[in-house]
Amino acid sequence: GAVLGTSSATSTILNDDKVNIISLSGPGAGIVEGNTGISRHTFTVNLSSAAATATSVAWVVTGTGANPVNAADFAAGQLHGLVTIAAGQLSATFTVDVAGDTQVEANEGFAVTITNPTVGTVINPAAMTATSIILNDDAAPIAPGGGGGGASVNGFNSGAGGNGGPGLKVRQLYGTT
Repeated sequence: GAVLGTSSATSTILNDDKVNIISLSGPGAGIVEGNTGISRHTFTVNLSSAAATATSVAWVVTGTGANPVNAADFAAGQLHGLVTIAAGQLSATFTVDVAGDTQVEANEGFAVTITNPTVGTVINPAAMTATSIILNDDAAPIAPGGGGGGASVNGFNSGAGGNGGPGLKVRQLYGTT
């Protein structure tokens, strides 16, 4: 008779599924806010390889730096959203709309961070945040007769000089005949 024994084998299944890596890039340099309407700060979500199916990722805005933005700086309080990269594509863009105003303020910084990617994708931690700056384009009004220095005609400061000195008063005299 034949003797049957127990045999065993070990095998390793190699995962050949590609993990698609998501990254974010933004405008970096500041964009002027404008006095009315909106200015658009465009951000791009990139994939390491074309999406087999639609791929989505959430984004959120936070204030940064010494002068961080607040909700009032954005059109309709736009502080978060969702962007989808269509199947077969490598990237998609979205905009963060900044509300124009006439308020004199410092330049304001903000960051956009991506979170919650579609299953099967991974966010690159070194490229999950992009920054931008809202550049103030408003100037403080010059008060009549104000300022330190410069010539004054009929009691109104010309704004010239600017050396912080006492300023030169000039009176215009009208002659009579």
